[in-house]
Amino acid sequence: MDLDTVTSEEKIENLLFEQRSCTSCGLHRNRKVLLCGKGSPSTHLVAVIDRVGPRAAVTGDILSSGEGRFLNTLFKRAGMSPAAIWVTPVVSCPTGGLRPQPRRIEMLPAPKKSEVEACNTRLHQEIHLIEPCLIFAFGSASVNALVPNVKVQEVQGRVVEAFIQGDLIKYPVPTMALPSVNQLYRNPSQKVGGIWNKTLDNIRVGLDIAHRIKSLRRNQHG
Repeated sequence: MDLDTVTSEEKIENLLFEQRSCTSCGLHRNRKVLLCGKGSPSTHLVAVIDRVGPRAAVTGDILSSGEGRFLNTLFKRAGMSPAAIWVTPVVSCPTGGLRPQPRRIEMLPAPKKSEVEACNTRLHQEIHLIEPCLIFAFGSASVNALVPNVKVQEVQGRVVEAFIQGDLIKYPVPTMALPSVNQLYRNPSQKVGGIWNKTLDNIRVGLDIAHRIKSLRRNQHG
């Protein structure tokens, strides 16, 4: 097969196929399905989410629960079709399987630092295959997976540089730090100045930055 003719979607499928046999952290012991990215691999936008709902642990569809519908609504309100964004989890295996949980939970717990680190190579490879103009990082686990050692509260709502591992070297990709999906899902109030509207405004700013970068890329290659 000529590697130059392989599409981004096929490369991501190959990457995720390899991930099915990953045993880098303890999460694999209770893995029933792999949590896979969803959306358009040819997009210029990537959203990394820190956690998913329990339904995703069964289906592998990271947008199948209420938080997925909420995330779709958020992007629609910001003026972007959710189908035009690539959404991926910070870790490929459902969390919480090895930890006691209440009977009814809305979302699985955020991954531990060691779990995030174990999945970081996959996350960087996936982002590199897409080569986005901007990344939306939801929650501290996602932010720190891309921008290690940063104080999330200090950069929330701002754009910082994540250095993504490429084929040879790392290169910067603008990354907007946003609240956890769980935090947003639990606080759906649209009160002026509330977390929902602040996040919506930040996403709109991020979309504008991404569109400008996309235009610059087009001009450079045109």
